[in-house]
Amino acid sequence: MKIALLNALTVCFLVLLLAIDDSAYARSVSNDDTIHKLEKGEEKKDFNFVSNSNLDVVKRDSLMEVQCDGLECAAEVAGVSGGVPSVWKRGLVTTQLNLTLLLQEHTQTASNVLKKFRGRTLGYVTPWNSRGYDMAKRFRTKFTYISPVWLQVREDPDHVPIITGTHDIDPQWVQDIKIGAEGDELEEEGPAVLPRVVYERNHISWEDGPLIISKLLTLTDEHDFDGIVFEIPVMEETVDMLQQMARAFRAADKLLILVLSRSSKDGEMPVTHELFNKLAPLVHCFSMNAYDVSIPGPNAPYSWLKKTLEKMSPMERQRILMGLPFYGYDNTEAITGSSYIESLKVNDVAKIRWDAAAHECQHTYTAETGSRHVVFYPCLQFLQDRLKLYKAYGVGVAIWELGQGLDFFYDLL
Repeated sequence: MKIALLNALTVCFLVLLLAIDDSAYARSVSNDDTIHKLEKGEEKKDFNFVSNSNLDVVKRDSLMEVQCDGLECAAEVAGVSGGVPSVWKRGLVTTQLNLTLLLQEHTQTASNVLKKFRGRTLGYVTPWNSRGYDMAKRFRTKFTYISPVWLQVREDPDHVPIITGTHDIDPQWVQDIKIGAEGDELEEEGPAVLPRVVYERNHISWEDGPLIISKLLTLTDEHDFDGIVFEIPVMEETVDMLQQMARAFRAADKLLILVLSRSSKDGEMPVTHELFNKLAPLVHCFSMNAYDVSIPGPNAPYSWLKKTLEKMSPMERQRILMGLPFYGYDNTEAITGSSYIESLKVNDVAKIRWDAAAHECQHTYTAETGSRHVVFYPCLQFLQDRLKLYKAYGVGVAIWELGQGLDFFYDLL
């Protein structure tokens, strides 16, 4: 009898506990909008941590920061664990550039090397900055065109036009750019290779045109070039030959890009609109200088670039690749990325400042001789502001030149 009574009391106690627990659970459900009852026929889904959570990851040892939300975070966290994140995630695209962070991070490039800038992108490569050859191969998928600066139009002792510089041509490198090097993880088709040809004679006659055109087309066929970038003063005296050249290149299924000098300080085009319109329907596009404006001082002031773009017609903008410098100036001396970094290391540089009017980074230092130096060299914010401006106006980009930049510049392209 006692045992039966004890068992009954135990059962009543357990029922009471369950009722209390159910009541507490019911209250928690009613106060949480994120929990709902399954409707009839609805399947219970597994809880997805990524899509239902926010995540901030900070790795202080490598000074990289990831801030993302939901499903977007899954890709970013995978990117951090599997390689180097972009300059955006590392907090390097800023007007308040940290000198120590710059020196630590400039050689680190994102593992993702796919093209980001949606417009057409041309990259120049020069023999005197041979590092550009490696950069072009490493980041070839980011470019529409690669232009090695190899060739010149000169003349022989009899004043007959000849093509020089062919000793610089590297056939294997050309193929590596176009189709990828052996073992290249990205097997996508690469950019078109169009060597730059600069006209170095101080005169031209009407009979020279056909001979020059013929020699250039023969050269492109022999070396599997996709065309050329041709630099010659664009003016009334040369327009006839350039029209002939454009038609001949088009007939041969080759690309012809013409080089234009920079605009005036008022933003006026270096050629008249009438002359531009004579050539635009025939050539592939134009590569336009957009730097060396105020030396010493800002290299490519933002307001000047914007003014230049505003004075172009929409049709003209569609045919333009605007210059983007990967070099800067120490007073009046041009400097590349390597010399810039060395200067920051050996000189007493207090701070890198942002010139809000020009949208350029600059710093000062005093040399051992006592002379004061002002340095303007591209920072990531400098590049990003111009890429954003070019995208807004529908122009492409022509980078001078790949061997002069810092490694992490390529994250933005």
